[in-house]
Amino acid sequence: MRTLPARDGPILTAISFMPDGRTLISGGSNHEVTFWAAGSGRVMRTLRFAEPVWWTAASPDGKLLAVQTGPLNGASNRIELVRLSTGAGLQSHPLPYAAGGVEFSRDGRELVALGCSDTGPASRLSGWGVRTGRPLFNL
Repeated sequence: MRTLPARDGPILTAISFMPDGRTLISGGSNHEVTFWAAGSGRVMRTLRFAEPVWWTAASPDGKLLAVQTGPLNGASNRIELVRLSTGAGLQSHPLPYAAGGVEFSRDGRELVALGCSDTGPASRLSGWGVRTGRPLFNL
């Protein structure tokens, strides 16, 4: 076991692994995502985003990263899809309400995200095609 130093701001909310299990991904209120070597605890890479990072998910093939970002007040959030080899943004999707999670389908062809409202019964579950960015559903 290992304790990693705080790097992602005073609020750390995003934590996930790359599919190979050797890289830990963390993100938080300082607008950054940090990639850690799980074995050594060494920082391998950092990506910066426009808003605080709430959730992260790596695609099953390890080539893409989905990042759910949004303001601290939780009024809305965005889903950013990034190519890991270059750090280039591929898609950006707005989603109402506070960040509630993001995940790839098992085959990596769809991306789904949840926006949660803490002021009422409203929430939004949305899906997009990973290759095209085309909306698949809004529930």
